[in-house]
Amino acid sequence: MPDAAALVAAALAAARGTDVRAAERQLDRLVVGAGVPDGPAAVDAALTARLVRGVGRLWPRGWQPVDLVRIAMRRLGPAATSA
Repeated sequence: MPDAAALVAAALAAARGTDVRAAERQLDRLVVGAGVPDGPAAVDAALTARLVRGVGRLWPRGWQPVDLVRIAMRRLGPAATSA
């Protein structure tokens, strides 16, 4: 039985690959929390923890919150950054 962090890692690895079907299968497993105790809630927590770690590594390198907003807007569009 995978834990939520393993599901997230597998989905991210598949998304970086070239097999679209494999990526879709992993995303489906991630969305439903397949085989993970507490399912989607555990996946949400694992995704949040991974995001916090990733953003936390940027601050010592001189990144500022506005830098992240700009990149998110550029890559995802304005709707992704509105609160």
